[in-house]
Amino acid sequence: MHADSDLDLLLRTPTPISRGEARSLGQALKAMACRIDLQLETPNGAVALAEWATRQCEGAAQAPRRRRLVSDPWHLAEQPA
Repeated sequence: MHADSDLDLLLRTPTPISRGEARSLGQALKAMACRIDLQLETPNGAVALAEWATRQCEGAAQAPRRRRLVSDPWHLAEQPA
């Protein structure tokens, strides 16, 4: 690892986390010795912690072979296509 390195992490989140919780986690990660890229793995794909914490209404859920903007990556069935 060198000064420009980052650490990629995946956090399994079978239940929703609020944007406030995501912001708090993001702030804690900024205090670490290296840059940390965290993906939240939801039952419907993954979303970047930074996107979930900062966007007003959308996150990009990325499932295998498909990426789409969603307002809640934990509850896709409740959203219009």
